[in-house]
Amino acid sequence: MNKLRSLRQHLLDACPDLKRDPDKLLTFVQEGTVLHTPRKSSLTHRQDYIATLVLTDFSGPLDAVTVPVLAWLETNQPDRANLEALQYEAEILDNDSVDLEIRIPLTESVVVTVNGDGTVTAEHIGEPVYVGDETQPDSLKEWELTHGF
Repeated sequence: MNKLRSLRQHLLDACPDLKRDPDKLLTFVQEGTVLHTPRKSSLTHRQDYIATLVLTDFSGPLDAVTVPVLAWLETNQPDRANLEALQYEAEILDNDSVDLEIRIPLTESVVVTVNGDGTVTAEHIGEPVYVGDETQPDSLKEWELTHGF
């Protein structure tokens, strides 16, 4: 669930409302599965899950959250960036605020290596960077959406 931690931190950094009050951002994993194709004693596998983000008493526009999520997806889950990237539901609390739930399908590849001493090492590998891809992992470090809504 390294990607969920990364996404959470990205939203906290990118959304001024969440930066001021990070307790308003709740994160969960739903419908997690581990996909494993046994090959010659390999424990390498893939984790698939629905990342659920809940923003409580959120008063900003939906774009203040979806734009940073889409930017994060371009680097961290590029196969989702051009599809149905996320789903959301909102409960209107009053004229100014909502409880917003966002669901994003994520995958993480885990390479498991058996070491010479019999221990195992599990490494969550990142997404491949394609030749000609202008999106680089460092492009999201100093990212913030400002809006005039």
